[in-house]
Amino acid sequence: MRIAIDCRMKYGVGTILKNVVPRIAATVDHVVLIGDPNDMSRWDFTTHNVSLVEFKHPVYSWEEQVFFPRHAVAGVDIYHCPHFNIPLRDVGKAKLVVTINDLAHLSGILPISKLQRIYAKFFLHESVRRSVELITLSNFSRSEIEKEIPASHLKINVIGCAVDRVIFSPYAEKHAPPLPFLSDKIAFILTSGSLRPHKNLNSLLDAFVILKEKYGIPHKLVIAGQSKGFRLNSGVLKLPKDVDRDVIYTGFVTETQLAYLYSRCEAFVFPSLYEGFGLPPLEAMACGAPVITSDRASLPEVLGGAGILVDPLDFLEMARSIYSVVTDHSLAADLKRRSLERANFFSWDDVAKKYLEVYKQALKRAKGTNT
Repeated sequence: MRIAIDCRMKYGVGTILKNVVPRIAATVDHVVLIGDPNDMSRWDFTTHNVSLVEFKHPVYSWEEQVFFPRHAVAGVDIYHCPHFNIPLRDVGKAKLVVTINDLAHLSGILPISKLQRIYAKFFLHESVRRSVELITLSNFSRSEIEKEIPASHLKINVIGCAVDRVIFSPYAEKHAPPLPFLSDKIAFILTSGSLRPHKNLNSLLDAFVILKEKYGIPHKLVIAGQSKGFRLNSGVLKLPKDVDRDVIYTGFVTETQLAYLYSRCEAFVFPSLYEGFGLPPLEAMACGAPVITSDRASLPEVLGGAGILVDPLDFLEMARSIYSVVTDHSLAADLKRRSLERANFFSWDDVAKKYLEVYKQALKRAKGTNT
């Protein structure tokens, strides 16, 4: 089997590709990776059956459509587009497999224009129409896609994510990475991710004000992740000065630093309003963190009863849950145990096997056509 994969996506999709593609390469005849060779050459390949095709035009741009490298898919059996920005031009005899991670672009949760929403809807429908097989990350996303495009139920496969357990595991066994923003003795609550509006940081900040002013906890709130850039939230809540001084915005952190933060935090809180899967809670569980997360979208599915679910818009409930975890050592210990047990259900090896099954299924289903 010969496969070509668009590898330009960053963040969550990029994490999936980085972990799955080398495992796929080890079991197929050839893999063509389309994207930035500098990024892809750093992936952990153990085989030599991999070709890198440079293609740096931005995702969602008109340039990616005009300049799509058709030669990269010549002679391959499967072309996998891990997002819905499929090439509108013919991809030859390759059978098209598309991942639709979620329907955030149509949900109203993202601050995008009407034109961008129309663009997204068109490509989502085209992805369903032209693909031989579809992949999504959760049963929640599957149900959303099937509501929007009922015909998708005939070809959609749910394949979740996992974490690299070499990196994301309890940090007691490892050397602490340098963290200039955090002393070893500071107790803290952690959240991670960008400051995009749907991440719902303001609800957590409201809860933190209650925790400081009503409950008087000594903890810091550490907000790990990107604080500038595409579609980020410019309306972050302004806090009272005596509370604001206990909030730490780290900016970008490495995976190693993040794993250490997960391992050391007294509670990991993820109040997102919309996630197709939600990797941060799973990463936190793999490091043994007590997890409190939103009861919306795919997050209850990922948590599987291993943490505490809260209404993400009820900051009083969120504050009470956090206070319980940071003051009740028995509860915290139980949540840590459940986190580690739950994380053991997720494996990149299993994920890669499921991708291969979908590729094989696409070849059987297609019978010589990709429409």
